[in-house]
Amino acid sequence: MRLIFVVEERFALEPYIAAIRESVDQLIVVSSIKELFATMEREACSGIFLDVPSLVRATKDDKAALYDLIHIFPTLRVKWDHRNSTVRALFYDSVPGPDAGVETFVREQCAGFLPRPTRQSERAALQLNILVSPDPSFPEGAAIKTATLNLTANGCFIIGTGEWTRGRRLWVKMPNLSDPAPIGVDVRWRKEWNDVPGVPGAGVEFVEMSDGQRAELEVFCVSGRVGSPI
Repeated sequence: MRLIFVVEERFALEPYIAAIRESVDQLIVVSSIKELFATMEREACSGIFLDVPSLVRATKDDKAALYDLIHIFPTLRVKWDHRNSTVRALFYDSVPGPDAGVETFVREQCAGFLPRPTRQSERAALQLNILVSPDPSFPEGAAIKTATLNLTANGCFIIGTGEWTRGRRLWVKMPNLSDPAPIGVDVRWRKEWNDVPGVPGAGVEFVEMSDGQRAELEVFCVSGRVGSPI
């Protein structure tokens, strides 16, 4: 099982790295979020460790790019406790138990996760009008009219407060595409209304679409412009 650890060189103390390495079969250490993405395009990983001081110092753009990733891959924030020479574990979700730490994270969240690389694609802050439905036939009255907040050729963030639970299959129609056929999407993460500051909605991955639809979305993202609706 291979995991990746993001820690700036100034915080990458040998005892700190050694303590993390004890709990995993293979550990890749990178010094920045940009290096994280570059490495994960090549290497299939089962989880991510994020050093808290390094995360705090990251740029706004890097944090935004990371936001999607941590809702797909098991991710644990960690911090070196200089006083006790131990690793503090900060879970994103509910803490598994009072003594939960790095080993708990690896055993309970990473061991069952299928290792995979990630492919970076151009992300654009494009607002496309879309229809969202739980049924690919889009029965009358079942679709929600909304829009995307941002877009890649592999997925998008859908604005809204619908019942879009993580792992659910939904269908979207994009009138701006030359081929407006329904696109199957899987909900990868959810941002609830009033959960944190920002726009509520769901991050989704495109899982059923034509090559032509994906290619056209890639053009939208690279150009920063959306074609005219049909």
